[in-house]
Amino acid sequence: MDVSDLVYFGVFCFVFFLGACSVFICLSAIIDDLCDRVAKWRSLNNTSEMGGDAVPILPSESTDTS
Repeated sequence: MDVSDLVYFGVFCFVFFLGACSVFICLSAIIDDLCDRVAKWRSLNNTSEMGGDAVPILPSESTDTS
């Protein structure tokens, strides 16, 4: 192995790491946006069904004791 091979390998690892981080950041932003949309959709459905201003039910406030 020459020094140039090690340099190429280091550059490859660095670029791969940057690509993986950018994919992770994009996926987390997409998932966060989807969660916000679902929360808004649920609150709109709760409001329309009850005929007033409903508070969306959070998973931590559920009454399931299992």
